[in-house]
Amino acid sequence: MKIGFSYRPAIHAKNLNELLPLVDYVEIMPDIMSSNEIYLIQDKLSGKEVGLHSLKTSLGSPEGIQQENDELYYLMGKFLKAKYYSDHVALSYIDNHYLTTVRPIAYDERNIRILSENLKSIMPHYQGNQYLIENITNHGMLDGSSLTEGEFFKQVLQKNSSVKMLLDLTNAYISAINVGISPREYLKQFPLEKVKTIHVSGYEYINNKIQDTHAVSINKTILQLLQFVLQRSSPEFVMLERNFNHDNADLVAELRLFRQCIK
Repeated sequence: MKIGFSYRPAIHAKNLNELLPLVDYVEIMPDIMSSNEIYLIQDKLSGKEVGLHSLKTSLGSPEGIQQENDELYYLMGKFLKAKYYSDHVALSYIDNHYLTTVRPIAYDERNIRILSENLKSIMPHYQGNQYLIENITNHGMLDGSSLTEGEFFKQVLQKNSSVKMLLDLTNAYISAINVGISPREYLKQFPLEKVKTIHVSGYEYINNKIQDTHAVSINKTILQLLQFVLQRSSPEFVMLERNFNHDNADLVAELRLFRQCIK
């Protein structure tokens, strides 16, 4: 397994020389990076691998994906020699209007068809199991859902065999808590054998609502859940998401702990 972190230029650029020796790869978010920042990271990443994580493909849109965004991701990935491309099982546009964040979709047969058609439309770009779909945080099952989230992912990946999964472990934990299911039982419903990348982050309560803010350290509960998943999957990449509310020493310490925990 390769260990990485989620790169944010405004936070990490000055400290890359200290951070890069601690990881095997870096995940880039093309939607928040300028051309100059892409050249900077490309110059610094000698010997490191890259994954791409996107926000604006809108894989769940009935009107189809955002083609221009997908082409940008593909070209950026080619430039950086990305090992994988990923986006969320969600909406980021409705009627070509950007929603400013990803929004959940109902887990039903109709959306399995929509997601499958959208994935098929972009797969000519991506070869060798490079494209990954991620679970987002759900605050309860949407009206119209006839499947659990795990069942939904299982059926989508059965219909799209060249696509793999990016499992956001903390999102899954929060979703399980929100729908009143044991996180371990919740995760057992997912096709864990299809997981290529895992995202891990801390969570916190804000106004009595549990949230994945990427702003606190990983706690023991999440690390134990990670061990549970690793016993049932064979991911190639495991990544720490810690993007806010820390200084460089915090991130260095957490990356070292993270690597020790998953040896």
